[in-house]
Parts: sequence; structure tokens; C-alpha cells
Amino acid sequence: MKTIETKLGASIRYRIEVINPDGMLADSRPWKKNLILDWGLNAIANYRWNEVTRYAVAGTGAKPTRRDSAAVTFTQTAKTVTASAGFFEAEDAGRLLKLNTGEELRIEAVPDAVTATVKTSRESAEPTPGTIWYVNQTGHETEVMRTDTYGNAADDNTVVLINGSVVMKRTYIFAPVTQQRTIREIGWALYSDSALFGRDVLAGAGVTLVTGQQLKVMLELDIAVSPLAPEPAGPFWQAGISGQAQFENLNWGHRFHPSGTYNYYIPVFLSDSQDAFKQPGLEAQAGALTGTTKTVEPVRAAYVSGSFQYTYRASFQLNDGNLPAVRCFGFGWWDYQTFYPILRIIPDAPLEKDSDHSLTLDFMISWGRVLIN
Repeated sequence: MKTIETKLGASIRYRIEVINPDGMLADSRPWKKNLILDWGLNAIANYRWNEVTRYAVAGTGAKPTRRDSAAVTFTQTAKTVTASAGFFEAEDAGRLLKLNTGEELRIEAVPDAVTATVKTSRESAEPTPGTIWYVNQTGHETEVMRTDTYGNAADDNTVVLINGSVVMKRTYIFAPVTQQRTIREIGWALYSDSALFGRDVLAGAGVTLVTGQQLKVMLELDIAVSPLAPEPAGPFWQAGISGQAQFENLNWGHRFHPSGTYNYYIPVFLSDSQDAFKQPGLEAQAGALTGTTKTVEPVRAAYVSGSFQYTYRASFQLNDGNLPAVRCFGFGWWDYQTFYPILRIIPDAPLEKDSDHSLTLDFMISWGRVLIN
């Protein structure tokens, strides 16, 4: 059958303030976007979203995170991208070229200044400008301090489900500086000594702190979740029958995170429930499933670095999950005798699972960054 796919698209914005020793605001900068790095996306295979941003990391270097092509344009034949003028550098191998038309091309090699070999083959004769994003970075140019100390105001550290996204806000408070220091790099990290989940270079000359002042950084991690409203899905195991899919109970505390979906039991289910789709909730607000529900535990394939996805296979054998009318299926979790669906698919017509047939369902959860040139 067709693999059922769910997607998480992450982006970060942050804002910086400088606080005087008396607690008064000395400086404030507007919200700015941040680049999520490949190291960070790979880390999501093993750690939660709130874990990979545990630390804020500041530096004094000015190593950029991107390079815009300006008047230089690109065309592509098969896996070869050609620039209209010298633009590529040897260091671009491993970086990401995002064209202004939206395509993202992973650069694998740079034979010369006007030619790059990319991972994805395509044909495009239309000259298009773009941006090379330095997604293969792992750290700041000159790191000077990290903190996992958070603000304690009521709205400093929150998680909400709003406008199709899970938005996690975190407020970091750095220790007072003991000498004048100009901060130009900001990033996020899992541990006190780990590589960075994401990073950015501040605009202009950065932010200067004098002795006794503190750096305060507000982060908003936006994770766009799809589908949060019914979307077409299928066809399924009986020819011609499709349906709709939607997330319901996200279970942010445990199973929402790609890493957590295997650390916590997430059975795949078949059910005769006639419940309509419910309003999605951050935890279990959408509620439990009614009717008869039968489950098996899926097997997760090994993670492939750089794929940013997990695939799960659920196998219902001859005596598993038999129902004369399967009106919905998906995955979720049991709380004693109560079942909460995370993702649910409702077919356009009831399906059947009987003892004459086995059934295999494949689910794929993928995650990535949202890049805007």
C-alpha cells in the first residue's frame, strides 16, 4: 500500500536584549530568523525539539550562514548546476543551494567556480538566482559563552498549538559579563559542549555589553505540523478507496518528537469507530477513540543520516486486527483501556481485515527546516 507520510517543518526566530545590573533594559533588537543546521536536524532523530535547544550559545565571530547570488543565475542539466558567472567555492560541497523559485539542491561537489554537482537530478533552462545556505556548519567562529539558565516570568517559557504550528518559546539569561564584549553570533545547542542545532550572525556590528550587563535571548521554535486538518490520503489496501488523514492528539510531552515515537509505545491501530475528526490538541485534548480498537506495535527502520525521516512498519498477521468494518486507522497510544489517536486516517468507505489476509501498514514521519531566501 501507499506509505502514509506526516511532516514537521521547523523554523526559528529570536530576539536579543541587553539588561543593566539594575534590571533595566539597555538595548533591544527586533526579531530575526535563524538557520537550522544539518547537525541539528540529524540530532532530532535521537533528541526532542526542546532538548536540542536546551542551551543558548553566544560568540564574537562573524562567520556568515549564507551567500546570495545577487545578479548571478543558475541553470541545471541532470545533476549539474551551471552559474552565469564565477560564484561557487570548494567549501560549498555539503551546503544547500536554494533557488528563488523554491527548489532546494544539495551540493555534493564543486569542479570549478561556475559548476556544481548536486544530489537531485532535474532539468531547468530558466536562469534563476538563489542563495547558498551553509547548513553543514557545526559551531560558531568564536564561541565565548553558553547558558541553560531561563527566565522565570509567566510567559518566558511556553508551548502552544496555534495557526497550524507547535510554537515553543524559551527565554535565556546569560551571566553578567566581566569585561566589555561584542556579541555577533547566536545559536542553540543540546549540551554544554555539543555542536549547534542552529546559528545566526547578528546584523551590523552586533551587540556590545559592558561589565555587569547581561544578554537576554528570546527564542521561538515554530514547528509546522501537517496534516492538522483533514487532507486527502490513499489509496489504501482495497483498490479505489482513499480517504482523509489528520493529527489529533499530538502528545507534545512524549510522542510528538520523532525520537520519542520509539522511546514510548506507539501502536498502530485499526478501529470501527465512527468518530468524526476532532480538534487537534497539544497533548490529549482531542480525546479518546470510541468503538473497538485493535493494535500492533510497529518496527522502526534504522535512521539514515541526512534523511531527516523515520519509517515504521506495522504488520497485522492473519489473527491480528480482524474487523468486518475498519472505519479508521493510524497510530496513537493506550492509557490503560483508553486509546488516544495521534494520527488518524478515515477511509471514504469501510475496509475489511479478516483472518484470510495479513496487512502491512507503513508510516513515515519526516522533519526539516523552513528556508526563506
